[in-house]
Amino acid sequence: VSVLGELGRPPPRHWFTRCVLCNFPLREIPRAERGKGVPGDFDRYWRCDACGRTHWRGSHYERAKRYLDALTE
Repeated sequence: VSVLGELGRPPPRHWFTRCVLCNFPLREIPRAERGKGVPGDFDRYWRCDACGRTHWRGSHYERAKRYLDALTE
């Protein structure tokens, strides 16, 4: 919380736009490109072109968003 206070917080539209592993910007990909081992029951997917990881808005996203919302209230 003190980091947010000192540095300011990014607007919510910037949340979840970077890879959690390498911090590279994510780009949205078609569902057909999601790759093996990635659940197929989500509407949108993003890929990190730096490390190749695929992201989607599953339960981790929901928990992280609730946490960030609580920090920024």
